[in-house]
Parts: sequence; structure tokens; C-alpha cells
Amino acid sequence: MMGVKGSWSLTAVAALAASTAVAAQEKPVLTPDDYGQWERHASGALSPDGAWLVYGIRRVNEKDELRIRALDEDTARVVPFGSGAVFDRTGRWLAYRIGLPPEERDEEGARDGMGLFDLRARSDTAFSD
Repeated sequence: MMGVKGSWSLTAVAALAASTAVAAQEKPVLTPDDYGQWERHASGALSPDGAWLVYGIRRVNEKDELRIRALDEDTARVVPFGSGAVFDRTGRWLAYRIGLPPEERDEEGARDGMGLFDLRARSDTAFSD
């Protein structure tokens, strides 16, 4: 029969063996593509009536977006490359800039667009050249 001291030693050896096996596993290496998945929140705003929230998401890979969310819904509308959102005084409209993907920004004649979101109808319209 094994005593308390022998039982403790066996447990210690098993724990050491398990921790060595975990430490020996290869750690994943981050690639530049992995960095693009990291998000940070940019500025946000609440509509004058408090029913809508708009906020930006910034990513390392520059695939930024604007999210428009009615607070009575669980999902957000996503505007790729959207930014600079502003609610009008009445709280009916939301205007925002629609930027270009990084690969198109340097093209000659490339220009940003504009979006207008009707908060009552929950529909949007995009304007571009």
C-alpha cells in the first residue's frame, strides 16, 4: 500500500509530465493576414432619440467598416469602408462617408462616396460618382 508521501510524489511526477508535454507543443506563429482580424472600436454616436447607435470598426488590414444598429435589434447593418457618420437634428437621417478599398485609393479619379440612411424606413441609399 502506498503512503501519503508516495501518493504525493506520484501526483507531482504526473503533473510535471503533463506540463512538459504542453510546453513542448508548437506555438502558432502570427502572420500578417492574422493581424487584419484584430479590430478596435472607433468613435461612436447615439441618435438624438436614443434608438440608434453608430460606430466604426478599424482593422489593421484597413478593411474598416461602419456599423449602424437599432437598439431594439440584435444585429447591425455594416457599411464597408464607412466612416464619419452624423445624425441630423431630427433623428430621422444618418449621413456617412463611404471610402474606397486600399487597393483602389490611389487610382486616378478615385473618389469616396456618401451614404444616407433613413432611420424610420430602415433603408439606405449610396451616392457615388
